[in-house]
Amino acid sequence: MPNSPDAILPENEGDPPSRDPASETQADYLARTSTTILELRRLYGPHFAPGYGDNETLGHLLARAGLNTLDQYLERHHSPPAPNKP
Repeated sequence: MPNSPDAILPENEGDPPSRDPASETQADYLARTSTTILELRRLYGPHFAPGYGDNETLGHLLARAGLNTLDQYLERHHSPPAPNKP
């Protein structure tokens, strides 16, 4: 049954889409880089991208940082919050 919770997916259907820049369309690129810093602060906290305005975009942030992806920015500039100590 197609709507069954036990439906079998093709082997690669559950995998996230490829991040190959060569296969990214212009529309995909614009959608990815037009995310505002405010939207990212809602996800990653108010200290995300200090020095950038809320209306600036991910594209501006990446260009200024010399990076290609949000993952690269997060690895280099955004440390996870410290765990609370009891």
